[in-house]
Amino acid sequence: MFRRIKSINTVISIILTVLLLAGIGAMVAGVSASVYSSTFDIQTGGMRESARALLSETDEYIDSCLAVVRTLAQQEQVRELLSGNQALHGTVKDQLGASLKARPNLNSVFLIDASGKTVAGQTAQGGSMDETDLSGRPYWTEVLQGRESLGRQISKGASTGVLVFTVVVPVKDANGRVIGGAGLAVNWSRFMERYILPVKIGSQGYAYILDDKGAIIAHPDQASVLRDVSDLGFVRDTLARKNGVMRYEYKGVEKVQAFAQVERTGWIVCVNATEEDLAAPAVRLRNALILGGFTGFAALLVLILLLMRRLVIRPLQNVQAFTGRIAQGDYAATLQGSFRYELGDLARDITRMTGELKDKLSFSQGVLQGIASPFFIGDKDCKLAYANKPLLDLMDRPGDAESYRGRNLAEFLFGDPNRDTITARTLRENKVFNDVDADLVLHNGKKLHVRVDSAPLYDLDRQVSGVITSLMDVTSLKDQQERIARQNERITEAAHTSQTVSGAMTQSTEGLAAQIEQSSKGARLQSARMAETAAAMQQMNATVLEVARNASQASETSGRARGQAEAGAKVVGRVIEFIAQVKLNAHQSREDMGMLGDRAQGIGQVLDVISDIADQTNLLALNAAIEAARAGEAGRGFAVVADEVRKLAEKTMTATRDVGEAIRSIQEGARKNRDNVELAVNASEQATALAGQSGEALAEIVRLVELAADQVRSIATASEEQSAASEEIHRSVEEVNRISEETAASMDEAAQSVRDLAGQARSLLEMIASMQGGEPDARKALAAGTPRSLGR
Repeated sequence: MFRRIKSINTVISIILTVLLLAGIGAMVAGVSASVYSSTFDIQTGGMRESARALLSETDEYIDSCLAVVRTLAQQEQVRELLSGNQALHGTVKDQLGASLKARPNLNSVFLIDASGKTVAGQTAQGGSMDETDLSGRPYWTEVLQGRESLGRQISKGASTGVLVFTVVVPVKDANGRVIGGAGLAVNWSRFMERYILPVKIGSQGYAYILDDKGAIIAHPDQASVLRDVSDLGFVRDTLARKNGVMRYEYKGVEKVQAFAQVERTGWIVCVNATEEDLAAPAVRLRNALILGGFTGFAALLVLILLLMRRLVIRPLQNVQAFTGRIAQGDYAATLQGSFRYELGDLARDITRMTGELKDKLSFSQGVLQGIASPFFIGDKDCKLAYANKPLLDLMDRPGDAESYRGRNLAEFLFGDPNRDTITARTLRENKVFNDVDADLVLHNGKKLHVRVDSAPLYDLDRQVSGVITSLMDVTSLKDQQERIARQNERITEAAHTSQTVSGAMTQSTEGLAAQIEQSSKGARLQSARMAETAAAMQQMNATVLEVARNASQASETSGRARGQAEAGAKVVGRVIEFIAQVKLNAHQSREDMGMLGDRAQGIGQVLDVISDIADQTNLLALNAAIEAARAGEAGRGFAVVADEVRKLAEKTMTATRDVGEAIRSIQEGARKNRDNVELAVNASEQATALAGQSGEALAEIVRLVELAADQVRSIATASEEQSAASEEIHRSVEEVNRISEETAASMDEAAQSVRDLAGQARSLLEMIASMQGGEPDARKALAAGTPRSLGR
């Protein structure tokens, strides 16, 4: 009959209609028991959740109190007051009063010095606690040991009757030494009114809290608060077990209690109710079901179970087994069993769906595992859903990614669950963020600079279902950029210094070239004068020879001696004039050679300055090359430039040495010229003396003709000596002329070397300017001829 029916819903409807008409009531009894048990379990679970909720509220309440007192203890004014700065007493006390007004749950706030006395304190009622001795309180010992004290015992104020507990933390100076404490007296009665009294379970159930000694510290009945109930059996069991659910009898009433311990204080939060209240809904339903359907329960239940097992349960179990294996990662599993009606379609759809899921999961898993860069996926609640191994390696997190699933992303990344992150902004603003720089501080203190890309993920309904975020570690890149920036600053500074030195060297070489040019002109002038002197000396020598011939003729004939003597007197006069001119020219040459030596000495000093500049440039180029080597690949271009600067400096030093050698040759030649000129001056003076003697001899010839023969011989002898002296003078003048010509040639070579040096300095300056991107300014400075700075 059922083979012709294609709908399982139709089959079940027919069976249920027939059986319900015959025995719907028989089913009710069994269901009622199940309902009773389920209802009781649900109620018990609700009590357990209520206890946990109260536990959480208690923890948060204590945390908020600790946060307040810790903040107070870390204030600098509080530390200074406890260190003895009484000038801050009024300010700090005003702050304590403001804290009390802002937090109604506080009964008092106080600060204790190292002796245990309060230096400032105030109550919620406006009273002062200054100079109160608290050194005998139990919490003071813990504070002196540097530990926080969380009061486990609840006490009642003598004047106000308010229930309070204390929270005290140590206050430490900059060296970590305990200098006092900061404390709160928390209004426990407000906590009870807000969290304990509103809890109601059924008509008689309520919540209460026990301390670790078994005393009630919170209870809807104010008369029971602070009462010691540790002698009761269920209380002892509660203190021993600390967490759980228990049944017990109290005053003849069966009760159920769920309880949980506050770890930091040892308090136990309890929620209890009578079994009657918990089971009341189930009892009412059970009675109704028993009255309405006990008769037909057995037959209807057996038939329905058999049919459901054959048509639904067994196929569903097969489907469950198949999907379970798929869920465990066994994608090779196959769906076993026979399926009919809608379950057959369902089985085929599940098979196709499994194939699609397997393909998509394989593809997705391959994509996720193939991403080599660090990334993670967060759900729409900003919790970690997936993280790959490179991310864990980047953050130095141990274990596998599965152990971190469900963690708050802000806490996972930064250790601060309240921090706003790019991931949270992506979810909140529903947009993509690219190339966002962020700093991470790992748990081991290591700092990372990362570049973050974050994009929202959407489900098939285009609703945001999560976010994917990738991180790229750019710490080394940022550090390298900073090192390159510092290196560029040092290179720029070195380039400025090199430019200044090159400008100074250019100016000095140009000045030196001008001085060498002037010296060259002086040497050429000296050479011209020496040529004139040589010509005069040659003429004088011819005259002396003429005198010798006349003396010979005079010896042959004394008759003509007088006439010849007069002619000789005129010749001697001319000789004296020429010798005077030679003497004057020799003196001028000596002065010129002295000036030449002084100028050569000045050129040597200038060359020393140029050599020092070249040494400094070479040193700067070497330092630049070292810094470029430290910069690695980024400094290779500047290393090439630094090498060219070094080569220019070496060429400058070579040219300077060549010029120095030429100047020293010039100086040596000048000294020789000066010595030769001295010899020429002495010879001129001797020639002058000899010419004077010749004149006297001729006068004697005029006066004494009879002694002509003797005088003629004397004249001949003197003429020969004068001829020899004139010859010597002529050779000296020729030597001076040759040296002057050599000096002029050396000066020309020195001028050319200095011009080459100036050109190299200009090339160096232009190269430095091009390195700085400021060639036009450098050329202007070079044209101006004034160095910007010589480092002085």
